[in-house]
Amino acid sequence: MKQQKENKSFWLLLILILIGAALRIFAMFHFGWMHDELSAISRLRFSSFHDLIQYGVKPDGHPAGVQVFLWLWAKCFGTAEWVLRLPFLLLGIANIYIMYKVVTKVSTPVAALFAAAFVALSPYTILYSTIIRPYIAGLFFVLWATDEFLKIYIDKDFTIKTMIGFALSLALAAYMHYFAMLQAFAIGLVGLLLVENKKRYLLSCLSAVLLFLPHIPILWSQMQLKGVGEWLDAPTWTFGLEYGKYLCNFSWILTATMIVCAICLMNNFKGKWNLKWWSLSLFLLAPVVGFVYSITVNPVLQYSCLLFSLPFLLLFLSLFVDRTLSKSNVFLLSLFSAVMIFSLIVERQYFQVAKKQWYELSYKTVLQAEQQYGSENVVAVINTEKYFLQYYEHKYCKVNNIVDKDDNLSNTQFQQIIQHLSQPYIVVTGISDTWLEIVKQSFPIVINRQWCYNGEVYLCGKTGRAASTEPPYFIKEDSLQLTDRQRNEEYVNLCELALDSILKSRYGKMELRAWFENTEQIDLQECLLVMELRDKHDKQLAWRAEKCSDYFDENTQQKMIFLPFRYESVLKNDAQIHNKKLIIYLWNKNQQVLFENIKYSLSIENDNNFIYGLTQKNR
Repeated sequence: MKQQKENKSFWLLLILILIGAALRIFAMFHFGWMHDELSAISRLRFSSFHDLIQYGVKPDGHPAGVQVFLWLWAKCFGTAEWVLRLPFLLLGIANIYIMYKVVTKVSTPVAALFAAAFVALSPYTILYSTIIRPYIAGLFFVLWATDEFLKIYIDKDFTIKTMIGFALSLALAAYMHYFAMLQAFAIGLVGLLLVENKKRYLLSCLSAVLLFLPHIPILWSQMQLKGVGEWLDAPTWTFGLEYGKYLCNFSWILTATMIVCAICLMNNFKGKWNLKWWSLSLFLLAPVVGFVYSITVNPVLQYSCLLFSLPFLLLFLSLFVDRTLSKSNVFLLSLFSAVMIFSLIVERQYFQVAKKQWYELSYKTVLQAEQQYGSENVVAVINTEKYFLQYYEHKYCKVNNIVDKDDNLSNTQFQQIIQHLSQPYIVVTGISDTWLEIVKQSFPIVINRQWCYNGEVYLCGKTGRAASTEPPYFIKEDSLQLTDRQRNEEYVNLCELALDSILKSRYGKMELRAWFENTEQIDLQECLLVMELRDKHDKQLAWRAEKCSDYFDENTQQKMIFLPFRYESVLKNDAQIHNKKLIIYLWNKNQQVLFENIKYSLSIENDNNFIYGLTQKNR
């Protein structure tokens, strides 16, 4: 009977591994490079190891492990997408098995199969199994370290082989990612309280430290970076709730299925408290440390950084399971796996979202436009690093007219560049919404619009057939004649609206435009058009502004100001639309004399619901 159950566990595990492998292989061959991957590839061009470390590793803020491996791997096998992704794919598949193996040491095969199913079928692990970044490798070495620790603690295995394996796994985890290093450090430190042969155990931990010593100069250099706060917002107190929703795929169906499975399976609420506290503390360590660091020093906390603590959540939950592999539990496993796959493919639309990477898509759009309209008639503004363009130039062929975009350009300078373009068609991507509106003034016809993850790709023209896109579903137009008193006031209110009266969902793009005549040639450098979002307690949630001095037109006294606003960056779900108000006003900072009147229009259209689709609910 025991042999039959072991055979059944083996076949069920094999099925999970094969399904997990199939999902990852499909993703590997169908997804274009993400920004972080292209960045990693751009740092493989150094001819010497010294230059790789100095210019390819230190500025990145991650340990050297993965970048050094990619550098060596690319020298041997090239930089084709599937070649570079293959090692990460294999590690991602291996993690399914190691997760199963780790859980079987502390719980039953039933719990181990559920943990393996989550690792096999979650978009969380699938994503990082198919991109060439440190996360899945860090998870692999953290799992390996956990497996070695449980050999030491449960099996009392203090052999040389196990001690070497433990030291290597801890050190390699530290070389992958600094949050993996934190996890490895915690495994070693907390283990000192649990293991019996502390002398050998401590020697193994010290060996791991010695193996990491060559990396200390790099660590010290990268510590000066402090974090990625220039583009990453600090987490709020709802971060834990949002992370929980992310683990459940933002799906009520999957959440309900998980609760049913937990009620049916969990029956061990008394024993194994040492391991329960151990696994729970190791799971909570990274989010707590990351949260505190993010709000006191610089933001670093992201879902990707918590991948290394995920095994300990699964371990903690598995320790409450003491069920045998009965037919009913196999049915529960099948139900759980089926709902995971449904949620992945249908609800999250994972493969549809992840495939839409705008870097390659934008380049291919330029090539297609050149083929259709002639290369002399197409110009492109692609806001990305030059190497990224060079990569696709090498992969496909060179495109002719790409505008060199300087991030330091003012709105007026960019407007002048666009107005002087002679080509009738333009491809734009990666630029701000304000600059997109400037482009549309000279190229008013949107011929094609493609929504992508983290951006959009537009093909616009001075002539041509417009794409069949939905018109704005809300439009408000008004004007204000400023009184003599208002012309000198610091704040001039234009309108105030309840957000839920004008916004259908968080994926709504708001476009505010204002016109005025500056007949008195007033210096408007310190006058701003402002759009502000406040909650029911009058707390400011978002603030956007544009200078009234921008968009100067040499041919007319009239000025037009564009102020776009995407609410998906502020509101995390549709429920947060309620009890909010939108306020639009002029901020006359120096209280100088303003223009006599201003006209404005406010429109809202459905926006890109894929833009944060890999980390947030996309519908």
